[in-house]
Amino acid sequence: MTTIRALAALSIAAALTACDTSVSINGPDGELRRSFHWEGTVELGSTVEVRGVNGSIRAQSAPGRTLIVHATIHVSAVLASQVEVQVVEHEDGVTVCARYPDRSGRLIACLPDRDSRNDVEARNVRVEFTIDVPDGVTFLPSTVNGEVTADLQGDIVASTVNGNVNLVTEGIAEAATVNGSIAVSLGGTNWGRGLSFTTVNGSIRVAIPDGCDVRVEGSTLNGRISTDFPLTITRDGVVERIRGSLGAGTWNLLLTTVNGDIALLERN
Repeated sequence: MTTIRALAALSIAAALTACDTSVSINGPDGELRRSFHWEGTVELGSTVEVRGVNGSIRAQSAPGRTLIVHATIHVSAVLASQVEVQVVEHEDGVTVCARYPDRSGRLIACLPDRDSRNDVEARNVRVEFTIDVPDGVTFLPSTVNGEVTADLQGDIVASTVNGNVNLVTEGIAEAATVNGSIAVSLGGTNWGRGLSFTTVNGSIRVAIPDGCDVRVEGSTLNGRISTDFPLTITRDGVVERIRGSLGAGTWNLLLTTVNGDIALLERN
C-alpha cells in the first residue's frame, strides 16, 4: 500500500513540476528509487541554489545556458513518509529543494531566501543530486548529511554538516562543514569579498593563484599548518596559527578547524 501511495505522489509531483520522472524497485529490501529530471534556462549573473538534507550534491560545468537537474531519491518501500524534489524559478535564478516532511507530515516549503530544513523527518530517505551548471552563475549547494562536489567556472558557496566539500572553480568559493574535510582550488584573483573555509573535524586544503591580494588568518587546535606562501606560522600553546598578507592584503581569507591540518597552497 505504501508503494502505491509513493507512485501516486510521484505522478502528482511530475504533473506539477513538468519534469521527467521514473520509478523502479530494486534490491531484496524493496528499495524504491525515484528519478527526477528537469531542464531550464538560467541567465548570466543569476544564482542556482540546491538544498538537500540526506545525500550528496555533485555539479559540473555545462555549455550554453541550460541548467540540468537530475536527482535520485532512495527510499524504502515500507517507509510511510514521502520526499519530493521541486524546482522553483524566480527573478534571481533557480532554487532546487529536496522536500522532506516536517513533524506534522507536511512537506517543507521550497522558497528562495527561506530555509525550512530544521524540522524535517524521514531521515532514512536519501536524495542524490547531479547538476549541470552553466558558466557565469553563482552556485549555492547545501546539504546536511552528504558530500558536496563541484567543478565549475563560476563562484561557489557550499555547505554541509556531515560530509566533505571538494570544489574546483575558475572563480572564487567558500565552504563550511562540521564533520568533514574541505579541499578547494580557486582560479579567481579579483575576489571582491573575503572568503572563509571552516570545519570542526577535518582538514582544510585551499589552493589559490599567485597574485591574490589577501590577508590570511587561520588556526587549528589539533593539527599542523603548512603553506607555499611567505606567511607566518606560530604555535600558542596547543593552537597553531597562520597570519600574514599577500599583495595588498585587500580581502580576508579565513581558515579554521579544530581537529585537522591546514594547507594553503599555490595553484599551478
